[in-house]
Amino acid sequence: QMGRFNPSSAKVPNMGLSRSAFWIRFRVFNSGQDRSQFISIPNPEIELIDTYIKLPNNSIIHQSGGQRRSMEKWTRKDLDYTIGYILLPQNEATVYIRIQSNKQIQIPIYTGNTNATLSKLSFRDTFAGAYVGLMIVMLLYNLFIFISTKDKDYILYVLYVLLVGLTQSNFLGICKLYIWENQNLWSTKASIILTIITAIVANIFMQQFIDAKKHSPILVKFSLLFYNTLGIGFFLKVTVAPLLG
Repeated sequence: QMGRFNPSSAKVPNMGLSRSAFWIRFRVFNSGQDRSQFISIPNPEIELIDTYIKLPNNSIIHQSGGQRRSMEKWTRKDLDYTIGYILLPQNEATVYIRIQSNKQIQIPIYTGNTNATLSKLSFRDTFAGAYVGLMIVMLLYNLFIFISTKDKDYILYVLYVLLVGLTQSNFLGICKLYIWENQNLWSTKASIILTIITAIVANIFMQQFIDAKKHSPILVKFSLLFYNTLGIGFFLKVTVAPLLG
């Protein structure tokens, strides 16, 4: 029903796939002494996020972000949508969040003071940095083997590792922040495009590695169906039916 908020018992609200915009409302009470408060939504795949914070003096703070917006329009540049505001001790604020996306809408929301938020962001950044570092090491190691052996299987594997690294980095928000921060259309499509290309390269590598034409001809025939299915899904996703695709 329009104009009505329904209570949610889910720790992470899941709105599924929808063209609709969803509003979330909750209250934050500052029971500590730190005036600096933060709200974080660690889902970089959400396309549009607008937060309205109503303070005790009835003033309203509006902050925005999301994949469909350039980083220069984000209130705070970060891997996740994280915003800060001032709330005096023993005061309460009402928060309204508007969410809209053509992807699966899961909305994890965290609130906290400076120490709690910095601790959480530090752990996230350490994980993201470790992942990127691991993928770079794997890429360089296999590239070195290819240069040493001239085995074409390894150059395919290097490409596969590169694509996996880019795809997962995009899901973590790294690519949006550091690589294509102002390419809004590409940012919203990158996850599906990179996932499809990665799946195709993985399939080609597998076929070449096991010499599928000789040992498993049925796998080659199945691959044609696999490619066609990916192609149809890709076309639907980026054109006429983004939710269906």
